[in-house]
Amino acid sequence: MGKPVSLALRRQRSHVRIVSGAPKLSGSSESRFCSVPVPSDFPKNPIRHSPVTAGRKTHRELVVLRHVFEVARREWAIPIRENPFKRIRLPQDARPRERRLLGEDETKLYAAIGKRSSWYLRPLLVLLVETGMRRGELLSIRWRDVDFANGTALILMTKNGHPRRIPLTPNALQTLESLPQRDERVFPVNPNAIRLAWERLRARAGLTDLRLHDLRHEAVSRFFELGLTVPEVAMISGHREPRMLCRYTHLQPEQVSLKLRRLSEP
Repeated sequence: MGKPVSLALRRQRSHVRIVSGAPKLSGSSESRFCSVPVPSDFPKNPIRHSPVTAGRKTHRELVVLRHVFEVARREWAIPIRENPFKRIRLPQDARPRERRLLGEDETKLYAAIGKRSSWYLRPLLVLLVETGMRRGELLSIRWRDVDFANGTALILMTKNGHPRRIPLTPNALQTLESLPQRDERVFPVNPNAIRLAWERLRARAGLTDLRLHDLRHEAVSRFFELGLTVPEVAMISGHREPRMLCRYTHLQPEQVSLKLRRLSEP
């Protein structure tokens, strides 16, 4: 088995393949193509008026494309006079989501899982909240990656390409032990099937504003509320920068108030 490749790196490689695989212009055609100046009225931010393309994902895509053109100019000796993406103002990051499971949300969610629901739906949701894994990470877990004796799980396919071993809560271990081991993977399910099952479930539960990825935010916030330190939570979530970890942390003032009361008690 080869070294795991991060999802971000796969996306960047696809951009490089598109650029490097384009038909090469020859002779004067290439010269004419590369000598065309960028128009003076070229919009500095052509995606500014499109709410669909705004946000952090667009920011990353533009950064990758800008870098590809710079590599082509400086290292591949392609005679491009100017990087067209340098004239584009990068969109600001969208405000981080702060959606958590509040009040009866969790009860409604599990109550909406009926007898006709997919077998994997309940244990998958439980493990997302208990481990803080991303959907793709959880779907990639194999039974050989789960160490029941030591209460850990090895995640090889991660977003940033850095495998990590995470501790499992008692509830997570109990949930895993209840699942049948009929396949190499713990959840031999297609990601699109998960998406469709989730859409139906949240509609039945009346939680249409809740996203599946919000459960990762919920997990990270709960870890901090349990008293885990920043390095401990980062080890579980896989965040390598404290700034990004903070984007996933949404502490409830009521919980902090209870903690302060306990600390002030004699």
